[in-house]
Amino acid sequence: MSPSHTSVLVVAPTPAPNFDAVVSIPSATSTVVADFARSLAAQLCVPWIELRKTRMTDPQKRFRSKQRKERNIRGAFALPQQVRLDRVLLIDDVLDSGASLRAASEMLRPARVYPLLLARTKHRDDI
Repeated sequence: MSPSHTSVLVVAPTPAPNFDAVVSIPSATSTVVADFARSLAAQLCVPWIELRKTRMTDPQKRFRSKQRKERNIRGAFALPQQVRLDRVLLIDDVLDSGASLRAASEMLRPARVYPLLLARTKHRDDI
């Protein structure tokens, strides 16, 4: 029998930060992230903001190297309107290299960013 590689989310009873907004990274392939973020923001009674792309980028999965992914996405996000944010819940669909998450987090500075990812890729060296 092979070992399980399933991740388990454990939720501890700790106080949640008071978020100023739920911010989502736009997806070119589906509305899953936006729909989830919008619903979560409503449950938390905070605004939902979807970042906008400032320029066209190639799909991240096209690149194998972390450096190419970083270069492709750097500076590609902006807030749709001027807003002051101290604490945001940042939602993205898939964590692979982390380039999109880092680019969005840098753009949101000086806000404190709490990332929430819907999935994570598995690489051979993860096993």
